[in-house]
Amino acid sequence: MPVIPATRRLRAIEALARLFRRRPRPSWAHRANFGTTLVRSIGRTKVTVSFALHVVPPGGGSEGVFRSSVTVWPKGRRRKPSQYATWNLELLRLGWYRKSRRRLRAFGYRGKWRPSPWGYFGDFWKAHPSEASLLAEVDRLELLSRDELWGRRRTSA
Repeated sequence: MPVIPATRRLRAIEALARLFRRRPRPSWAHRANFGTTLVRSIGRTKVTVSFALHVVPPGGGSEGVFRSSVTVWPKGRRRKPSQYATWNLELLRLGWYRKSRRRLRAFGYRGKWRPSPWGYFGDFWKAHPSEASLLAEVDRLELLSRDELWGRRRTSA
């Protein structure tokens, strides 16, 4: 499948938005997601961090339709049932899980470390009261993505 250049994708997104504005279709849910993913190293541990901005349909409670998220995946040992999820021992020893949660909280993100078949992952969210707040979050997420908390850039997978 060919890769579509970013400008072409953005034009398509804008065209769809114009179409649905001109000819509303109430049964269709309108949503958008923009994000970026980093792969970093903390000691010998690979950490994947995803930053995203979301416009979602209403109905998710009082959180509204504008949200942003940070999802953190420290490399786990091997796949196991979720009930046997383990913490990464190196990151645990460094107090990194607690530090990262505190740093994300300082940026307004709420969430927790959840078990998965590959170990614990971070699931952090922030609700935005307005479109302007969501747009301003782009710069804040870029600042957060450069934080030393995430370690150094990975040079190899």
